[in-house]
Amino acid sequence: MANRDRLCVQLMSDALFIYPDRLRGGKTETLQGVLPAEAIGPEFSGGIAVGGEAYLAGERLVLSLDLDGEVKIPCKICNHPVAVPLGVRGYCHVEELEGMRPRGMCRGKIDLTPIIRGILLVEVPPFAECEGSCPERKRLEEISKKESHGFHPFEKLLP
Repeated sequence: MANRDRLCVQLMSDALFIYPDRLRGGKTETLQGVLPAEAIGPEFSGGIAVGGEAYLAGERLVLSLDLDGEVKIPCKICNHPVAVPLGVRGYCHVEELEGMRPRGMCRGKIDLTPIIRGILLVEVPPFAECEGSCPERKRLEEISKKESHGFHPFEKLLP
């Protein structure tokens, strides 16, 4: 890989593009930049730092990506937004160039934004809690203790 020519990828205002024709002949593109959060989705705050490289292996596009960003998801206790850092290291994505033509390739360039969005969405945790321990947790525990003494219509069915 040390002998390969290196090219720098073009970071547009709202998308990250790769030109596969520039990768022919064993060349590698270095990916480096920041995608605006709006390009990925409203749940992401700040920009998404993108780093890594792209090259061709036959007729396959190979991406090695490092991604850093922040996503806001609701707290599992109080439902207020919680900022959760996301960090993806060394993610390898391989895709057939022919399969990308109908959905991601336009005028000889490939928009990597949908691929990056998919990677980040998989990394979003299913739950988060504000401040590591939500202040509303104690109030919720008190309510659940009070309700546990109430009427339970199926308690006689339990062993």
